[in-house]
Amino acid sequence: MGKVFFTFDGSIGCMIYRNYATFASTDFIFKGITVGISLVPGIEIKVTQNFALNFNLGLNIGSLSKVEVISNGKTEIIDLNDMRESVSRIDLSLGLRWYK
Repeated sequence: MGKVFFTFDGSIGCMIYRNYATFASTDFIFKGITVGISLVPGIEIKVTQNFALNFNLGLNIGSLSKVEVISNGKTEIIDLNDMRESVSRIDLSLGLRWYK
């Protein structure tokens, strides 16, 4: 077998950020939304007639310019234009694909 295939997925869309925190017995919710890009290059190696191994590197790229902070029933919007907050991440995945 031993066939090797290169794969690539990409998308542009809405990224929603939400984080829950507690500081000095006070609960906070941080929320934000932005447009982001997702890129997923990968490789698939066929090991038998019916099975293949997948290796993928996922890159999600985005940054926030405003964050909504909710605490004690009050909402405050913080403008981050001078110091944008990254919501980017890297994902590694390993998979097994079955061919019928």
